[in-house]
Amino acid sequence: MQSNIFSADAQELRDKNISVAACTDWSLSMKLRQEQGAGFMQLFQLLPELILCFNDFQTKSCPKFGLEANHSNRVLINYCFTGRCEVELENGMFIFLGPQDLVISTRWTKREFSFPVRAYTGIEFIIDLDQINEASKIFWGQIGFDLRELKDMFCRDTGYFIGHDHGRLEQLLRSMKRDLPRPERPLLLIKTAEFLFELSKGHFTPENGQRKYYSKSQVRIAREVEDEITGQLNRHLTTEKLARKYGISPTSLQNYFKGIYGEPISVYLRKARMNTAAKLLKHSRKKVSEIASCVGYENQSKFAAAFKEVLLCNPLEYRQRNFGGDDSREEAE
Repeated sequence: MQSNIFSADAQELRDKNISVAACTDWSLSMKLRQEQGAGFMQLFQLLPELILCFNDFQTKSCPKFGLEANHSNRVLINYCFTGRCEVELENGMFIFLGPQDLVISTRWTKREFSFPVRAYTGIEFIIDLDQINEASKIFWGQIGFDLRELKDMFCRDTGYFIGHDHGRLEQLLRSMKRDLPRPERPLLLIKTAEFLFELSKGHFTPENGQRKYYSKSQVRIAREVEDEITGQLNRHLTTEKLARKYGISPTSLQNYFKGIYGEPISVYLRKARMNTAAKLLKHSRKKVSEIASCVGYENQSKFAAAFKEVLLCNPLEYRQRNFGGDDSREEAE
């Protein structure tokens, strides 16, 4: 794909475990395969100045590739459908997007793209204002606004805009997502123009001052704690003990963790334990009592109650559904 915005040679992609799945003169589909997970990206060059990108990741991170971090006249729009995504701001601080969150900025991450909960689906619009030509000016003029005004409209004071969509944009963006199996360039361009026009009307109140921002060290602490509590699920570590390790209060640790992972430590850990238990029920012949012990539960009744709260069925029902067999022999344990 010829583009003034996107460029990455084949060797760079291979070095980063990214392969090209499909390529046309205006689109590019790529797959990421890592030990920790996988991802799928679809890029569409709609105009010389405009790239549309759909992202679907089931992994912790994706290496940065192809796009220069220090481009001075670019606008980046990131909308989150599901999961969580890290965004590095101009001032070096970090915010974390959740479902229906929107960020508009002028800065591309200098590092890898990070997805704290190992899952993220979203859409990005990458606009290179230096690539707007006369034909594009006419097109955007017919739509009813000047694409070049987006930068001043949203990023003039701080370099970024943070907002939350209460449903106004999601329906439009999801209709674009439904077009992906058979994408048509004119249709995607029209829907993108509609999206940008909606943004330009100023219906969204900035939440820059209402969001919590996290420093690099705070993000590091939360990540290390997540690694520690999920590394050995049968251990029982208190928030007080974890906080003491970093010389911070338990309240501060809880705030860092929830801001980055979207949930309190106890809720996140319970889900991690139950999801691991579900995998063991599905892929092993361990007894339910053994699986409960593996994820930190010595009391099987408490384990069954926690499992049902997260997976909406008890462990035996889950195993029977996935194996299609009768494991009622375990009921007497």
